Amino acid sequence: LDAGVKLCARKFNEAKALADKLDEEVKARCDELLGLEREASALHEMLEGSNDDAKRILDLTAEIERTNESSERILLYRHQLNYIHHRVRKNSVVWDSHISEMSQTLSSLKSEKDRCQNMFGEVEAGVL
Repeated sequence: LDAGVKLCARKFNEAKALADKLDEEVKARCDELLGLEREASALHEMLEGSNDDAKRILDLTAEIERTNESSERILLYRHQLNYIHHRVRKNSVVWDSHISEMSQTLSSLKSEKDRCQNMFGEVEAGVL
């Protein structure tokens, strides 16, 4: 009888130890579940945009978008100015060349005029 009682007590102790172990595991999993539910709730609020962090993220996203648009406008303006600067430099070279040719033509015309006036003066002096 004593052996039967000891056997039952040992089985009881083993079952109680197993139950305690399972109880601790259940409590740990409940705590983990509670944490996951809180995290899911926070993420859900963030996706809905109803918490402060989500509102801040939306504000920052809008500010980033405005800044990007401003940067793009500035870059476009810079590109346009560079293009105009390039055209002005190119046109400056072309106009310098054109003015140089016109100056040469003007000087040759002046010398031709002087030569014609000298010839006209010689013709007048020879006729009179």
